[in-house]
Amino acid sequence: MKKKILSPLFVGLTHLGQVFSIGWMHKFKSAFVFDFDKKNHKNFLSGNLTQEEPLIKKFFLNYQKNFVHLKKEDISKFKNVFFTIDAPIEKTIINFKIIKEKIKELKSYLGNNVNLIICSQVYVGFCDDVQKEIFYDRKDVNIIYFAETIIMGEALNKFLNPERIIIGIKKKSKFIEVFKKFKCPVLIYNYKQAEMAKAAINLYLATNVTFANIIDEYCRQYGFKFSSINLALKYDSRIGLKSYVNPSPGLSGGHLERDVKNLISACKKKQPLLFFKKIFSYQKKRINIVFKSIQSVEKFFPYKRIIWLGISYKNNSLSLLNTPFSNCIKKFVKNKKKFLFYDSYFLLENKNNMSKYAVDINFIKKNRKENLFILNYLDNQDYLKIRSILKNKRNYILNINSKNNFELTDNINNLF
Repeated sequence: MKKKILSPLFVGLTHLGQVFSIGWMHKFKSAFVFDFDKKNHKNFLSGNLTQEEPLIKKFFLNYQKNFVHLKKEDISKFKNVFFTIDAPIEKTIINFKIIKEKIKELKSYLGNNVNLIICSQVYVGFCDDVQKEIFYDRKDVNIIYFAETIIMGEALNKFLNPERIIIGIKKKSKFIEVFKKFKCPVLIYNYKQAEMAKAAINLYLATNVTFANIIDEYCRQYGFKFSSINLALKYDSRIGLKSYVNPSPGLSGGHLERDVKNLISACKKKQPLLFFKKIFSYQKKRINIVFKSIQSVEKFFPYKRIIWLGISYKNNSLSLLNTPFSNCIKKFVKNKKKFLFYDSYFLLENKNNMSKYAVDINFIKKNRKENLFILNYLDNQDYLKIRSILKNKRNYILNINSKNNFELTDNINNLF
C-alpha cells in the first residue's frame, strides 16, 4: 500500500476553503486543494478569488504555483482532509442538507484510516449525526471538528493569528499536534462541546448588539443616544474597544442570526428558549427606526430620490443578507421616489439584478440636489469622493451607523 500524503487536502473552495488553504500554505508551505464544483476549482487555481478578503490575493500570488490540479480519485491519497465548504445561508437559515450531501459525496473518495476535519458552520450535534447517518460503516474515518471563528474581511489574519483554536474529537489523533504550531491555546472538547463553543461565541456577540440597542432605547427617553456614551463602557477592560456594544438597526449579515436561530430550533429548555427568542425578536424591530425616519423626512424635506451609501452590513463585505439596505429597499422600492445606492466595493453585476439601483459618483455630482442620503458603511476612498457633495445644504443625511463620526453638514440626523 502506498504511503499517504500527510500534507492536508482542503475540499471546498468557497470563502472558507480559500482562506484556510492559502493560510495553511503560508504557515506550513504545503497544502492541496479540490472542489467537486469544477467552476470553483478552476477559479481558485486561476486566482479568481473572493473579494471579501483584501489580503488573500496578495498571499495567493506567492504560492499559486504550489497549488496543483487534482482529480476526484486523488482524494484517497490523503491522510488528512479538511472539509471547507461554506454552509449556504438562505434568509439566515443554513441548509444543512446540502452540507451533508457534500460530505456524503466526499465519503466515497476517502481512503482508509483518514482524518476528516469538518470546518463548516454547523449546529450542535452535527458531527454525531454525520457519524451516525453517513459514516456508520466507516469506523476508520476519524471525524474532527474545527470551529472556525474567523471574521469576514479579516479572515486570513484571524486564521494565521488566532486567539485560540477550538477542536472537537471523539478519539485522539496525532494530527491535532500540528495546531500547537499556531502558538495559541488549543482547546480540545468532544463534538457537542466544541460546536456549542462556536455557537456560544456568536450568541454572546448577538447579546452585545441586543444590549446596546436596549440601552439605546432607554437612553432616548432622556433625550440622548447610547452612541454618545458607549465609549465609557468600551474603555472598560472587561468589555473592550472591539466589543459589539454599538447601537444599530439590528443584527445583520446572517452569521449571528444563523447561530441564534440554530439554538432556538434545538432548545428544549423553557428559559433559554425564551431568552434566545427575545434576542431575535427584539433585533427585528430595530429596523423600524430607519423606516420611520425615512418616512418622516419627507414632511420637512421633499427629496427627489433616496441614495444609500454603503449597502453591506460592514466595510469590505459583499453580503446583503438581512442588511438594513435589503430590508429598506423591499419596503420603499415601490415608492414614487427613486431608491438608489452608491457603493464602489460592491460587485454590481453579481447580485440579483441590484445593478439597476446602482449609481456612480458622476451621477451624484450631476444630481446634487434634493437627495436623501442614507449613510451606512463607506470606506475611506468612497468617503473622500463623496464628502464634498454631502456639504450641499439641499441634501439631507440619515446616518444609521453609530461608528460614523460624520459632521460635514448641518443637515444630518444621526439615528443611532
